[in-house]
Amino acid sequence: MKYQYHSLLVSIADRIAFVMYNHNGSLNILSDEIKQNLADFFTQARFDDRIRAIVLTGKGRTFFLGGDLFTDTPVNTAAGQENAPAKGSEDLNLAEIIRNTGKPVIAAVNGYAIGAGMKLVAASHMVIAAEDARFCEILSVKKAGMDGKETILPDRSAVYEGSYAWRYQTISMTAEEAHQAGIVSKVVAREELIEQAIAAAKKIVKSPNGNFDAARRQTIAGNYA
Repeated sequence: MKYQYHSLLVSIADRIAFVMYNHNGSLNILSDEIKQNLADFFTQARFDDRIRAIVLTGKGRTFFLGGDLFTDTPVNTAAGQENAPAKGSEDLNLAEIIRNTGKPVIAAVNGYAIGAGMKLVAASHMVIAAEDARFCEILSVKKAGMDGKETILPDRSAVYEGSYAWRYQTISMTAEEAHQAGIVSKVVAREELIEQAIAAAKKIVKSPNGNFDAARRQTIAGNYA
């Protein structure tokens, strides 16, 4: 089983799949192509006996960013058999595909995780973040009874023509704040991020019956022996 993508770099060693954004550009935007690549990888990885744990990371100063994790592009399910989404099916939820992989996924957050990047973080089983990583989400609430021309207000409210308005709120956290909030399992120095994520994956691989909870506790405690 081979994993060859234009937008992702996938390597397998010691029963760990290392998946990294591999696309030109300064921002790691989750385009339909990249979402399709990720969906294809996680669908096939579910049935790949060479893989027992997965490390997912971005490139440069960005983890991933984008609007959502839905994609209407087809997924190659040759290895997925009858349990995988049908090829050509629409609105595939990448988060659901990741959760259904059946193998622990470690998000090694190397920089900004915004929008869909936050959803990838939420879909992962463990999150290890570089100390300078940032976690951002934009929330919107639809409110009635605010007719008028489109106007952007100082508090980020947006008033549209018609009978509704969308109120936007941006939530931004440092890696340490995300750790305190329970989003991040461990914060490490940037230069140690990949090393520690791989070490955590090795702990999972070596655990009896893939005991993820035990491996996670030891990772947080800094025990990689």
